[in-house]
Amino acid sequence: MTRRARQRAAGIVFFCNVSSASLADRDFVQDVTDFLEENRDLAQNIILETAQSGLDFENEDLKRQVDRLAALGTRFSLDNVTELPLDYARLAEWHIRFVKVPAERFADADPEGAWEGSLFQLRRMLGLHGIDLIVEHIETDRQLVELLEFNIAYGQGYLFGEPKPTPEE
Repeated sequence: MTRRARQRAAGIVFFCNVSSASLADRDFVQDVTDFLEENRDLAQNIILETAQSGLDFENEDLKRQVDRLAALGTRFSLDNVTELPLDYARLAEWHIRFVKVPAERFADADPEGAWEGSLFQLRRMLGLHGIDLIVEHIETDRQLVELLEFNIAYGQGYLFGEPKPTPEE
């Protein structure tokens, strides 16, 4: 499926949700590593995504597993982010390249408002560490209009369409 999608759109990526328990599972990571070593061209198209609540930055075994996958070109995304501020340098050390924050977190935010703790500051600090912000759960036109004032580059949600499986050929 990934190869077919790449033929139609070279820059396409797939966000694959995995639990932190799966990332810490040596057998799981070995299977993924074996697959990516045999299919190195696909690693850049796969982004492994895990929830903020499940990621233990103190777990050295997990860090080694993440490092192994990153060495093959796999990128990582942190989703379901509810606790801010973030440790931006640590996220970068863990090869996190995307952070997803729910749109409702920024409801009624003022683009001209206070700088500290603002959406602008979050986006800026992530960017300084090579991490892109994705605003998720954009459900209404009003949310989209509000977020456009903040120059958000990436967004996802049902407003843009429901997720669909790729067509089988």
